[in-house]
Amino acid sequence: MHTRNDGKGESNILQNEFTAYLSVAVIRKKKDLLKKREHLQRHELSTDFKDGDLLDTFSTCMQDPLPLEFENQTLEAALNKLSPRDRYIFFTHILNERSFKSLCAELGMTYSGVAVAYHRVVHKLRKALGGE
Repeated sequence: MHTRNDGKGESNILQNEFTAYLSVAVIRKKKDLLKKREHLQRHELSTDFKDGDLLDTFSTCMQDPLPLEFENQTLEAALNKLSPRDRYIFFTHILNERSFKSLCAELGMTYSGVAVAYHRVVHKLRKALGGE
């Protein structure tokens, strides 16, 4: 049985540091990809279309960059092994900063079910990256 992470003890401190590292890495990658998309929208204009058509064409041709590309191939492989639901919970909680409460209402799960799924993902990622 797992106990709640109170931030005391070496393993809890290490888990908190890893979760913070992972959150920052994902958020930074999201910002980089959004900057690239914005740069493309501002600088690479097609002259074959009228202005109104251009935005529609660009939005249908340009795919959303999420799920993210990662420089760390091990992290990317670990994320790809996750189930779609777990990946959605992880990215939505970190990137969109949505609470477990709003996620449980959306997914039809209990609060503890969403929290357990999220923490299980963090544990799997830490294990895949050579942590505990």
